[in-house]
Amino acid sequence: AAAAAAAACYCGCQVLYTPLPERDWAVQQVLASANWGGVVGNFFTGGLNLQIEHHLFPAISFVHYPAIARIVAEECAAAGVRYVHYQTLGGALVRFVTCLRELGSAPDDAAAGAAALKVKAA
Repeated sequence: AAAAAAAACYCGCQVLYTPLPERDWAVQQVLASANWGGVVGNFFTGGLNLQIEHHLFPAISFVHYPAIARIVAEECAAAGVRYVHYQTLGGALVRFVTCLRELGSAPDDAAAGAAALKVKAA
């Protein structure tokens, strides 16, 4: 169960579908991760449900992640960076499986893949 809770937070599909003028480390962390649940999920997973904050602030105790998450979400909205938060673990798992399916069906040809990503991002 813990593996499923952690795996659901690592869907990097939005990294592929988000055109960036440059690669910013913090933006990359936000785009490559997702959160689910809230304070209760944070308690039972030791912070694994709030992966965005875990990646941005690994040295801070997970008990602070719910408060930090609100600030990070606001800053992402102000900067136009997509912050992904699912209300439930089930919602995160569905998106994780969908992402794996999309990645598994990506074209082998790099040029075709880039063109497909441009279409998907539009």
